[in-house]
Amino acid sequence: MSEHLEGVRKILSREAFEDFKQRVQPILSMREDIIRKFRDVYPPGHEHLAPEGFCVDPWIVVWIRERGGLDLKTWHRLEYEEFVEWAHRNFYAFSLCKEALSKNISPEEAIEAKWLCHLAHPPAYLVRPDLGFTSVRYLYGEYATTLWLHVDYWKGEFDWIEGFHNEKGIPIQYWLVGTSEEIAQHFDEEDRERLLTPSESVAAPRDLTYQLNIRDPVTGVRIRELPKHMPYVLEEWVRPVREIMMDLREEMFRKWIHANLYLSVSPGHWGVGTQLSFWSVSGFWGDPWMAVNNTRLFGHPLQYYIQYPAPPGFESIMKLTREGCVRAVAELFLQGPKGLLCDAINKIITPPKKTPLLHSILKLFLEGKMFKGFAEPFDDGIPPPRALLTAIPAPLYTETTIWDAQIIENVDFIIKDPSMKPFRELIEAEGGIDLKTGRVPPYDEVPRLKWLFDPTIEWLKPKDFPPIDWSKGQV
Repeated sequence: MSEHLEGVRKILSREAFEDFKQRVQPILSMREDIIRKFRDVYPPGHEHLAPEGFCVDPWIVVWIRERGGLDLKTWHRLEYEEFVEWAHRNFYAFSLCKEALSKNISPEEAIEAKWLCHLAHPPAYLVRPDLGFTSVRYLYGEYATTLWLHVDYWKGEFDWIEGFHNEKGIPIQYWLVGTSEEIAQHFDEEDRERLLTPSESVAAPRDLTYQLNIRDPVTGVRIRELPKHMPYVLEEWVRPVREIMMDLREEMFRKWIHANLYLSVSPGHWGVGTQLSFWSVSGFWGDPWMAVNNTRLFGHPLQYYIQYPAPPGFESIMKLTREGCVRAVAELFLQGPKGLLCDAINKIITPPKKTPLLHSILKLFLEGKMFKGFAEPFDDGIPPPRALLTAIPAPLYTETTIWDAQIIENVDFIIKDPSMKPFRELIEAEGGIDLKTGRVPPYDEVPRLKWLFDPTIEWLKPKDFPPIDWSKGQV
């Protein structure tokens, strides 16, 4: 048995492991080759259930390597920092949106960095405040309870669940369902006062770990351990959690039962990577698109991200090409004056003292290292939004065509326009893509882990930016 299979066998139940083996067998040799190239970022003695994701947000891999490796103690601290940053973003957005609406600010003012915020609903993107509550209604309808489930792929467990209830697009009450012991140990006095003290706007259990240990009545498995025992299908992990959350909500919040309940998965270390995306549209929104479509388009055995059930508005956006998705959300949620499509440098709400690991990852961006070793034809600097729109990610396990991969909106322009010759030459040489037929070879033919960027679009250098206050961002 290979090292990967032996490691996964120690994580999963016997039945779940047999299902896992069957599902990964067609791509096992390719996956094992990728694992060998990322083994140095694994905590010693641990295996990862979805290693393809290391290519999604390369800055996480760069960060681990610059630290000299990763241990579980650091990983659990990073999970806590991700959790608390999401929570603080939501509370910050709630107050900012109310202020913006009370002042009736204009679109010209609303697109200023100081007003942009992340709302509570998944995938918790940066939005213009005057569009914030409207966007919730577009994606989820008038009434919705939205919860995040965070997956620890090293342990095969859910290790935190939190979210908000929304009435007519407005977040009404924060609901902290629970966390693992490893995360709970990091809560400080500020957390206990802000997130754990019950009030009209906060609901939290006395024992943070109790509700994650509630057992599914069908299988008898604890909520947190469902990924260990269910088939290697994300929806199978999430479905029983939703049934339990429905019962809990009915018991605790009868006034909410008229609302739809949506669960959204935060996928391990690349949930952290997405949270810290440098660009809030072209970078951030490219991640959920890839994580939703990775099994269908790239041949990966496990889908990385779902919302369950899928909200119609979100599902329609995810069916666009990657480039089309990014442009659509820019138009919906971050539109500037006179219809100008904007992008913004992401914000981080918590200060460095509270989330030092998150801030140490951000530091890499301003050192030009976010794609270090993971991009062609250059990897030094910051790719501007336009470069990310047409970048070709990796890895692809299945043979496809450049049209069927649905990454680029206008493929014919790249194939035919004379100005695109440098990009054509790059994707043919480095990606093995045949532009006459459009064929994109699978990983076992062309073992590519690097993103392919248009060489005609110059990357930004850190010196091009004035000093950045991450709590304020830039447009």
